Amino acid sequence: FTFKVARFYCNATGNLHGGASSMIFDLCTSLPVMALGKKDFWLNAGVSRTLIVNYLRPAPEGMELELEAEVISLGKNLAYTRGLLKRAEDGVIVATCEHTKAAV
Repeated sequence: FTFKVARFYCNATGNLHGGASSMIFDLCTSLPVMALGKKDFWLNAGVSRTLIVNYLRPAPEGMELELEAEVISLGKNLAYTRGLLKRAEDGVIVATCEHTKAAV
């Protein structure tokens, strides 16, 4: 996924807000789980059990970012995904996440 940091998602210092980063990770790491779903197996994205985000560098308003999301494990009841948020210009990592989901 790629996106530009909009003012709406920034904190008072003009950088991507941590809560906005978490929400973006939550959505973008859930979509691959949904894509792997089939009849009687992960028909929706489930619910989050844990979402661990590590903030490494600021992402100022207007910066172009790339988010890589991957499913590490997808079992009957639990899914484990992770994500990397990088600066588009040089690939430097801005934040990482680990996301565990439960099937409902």
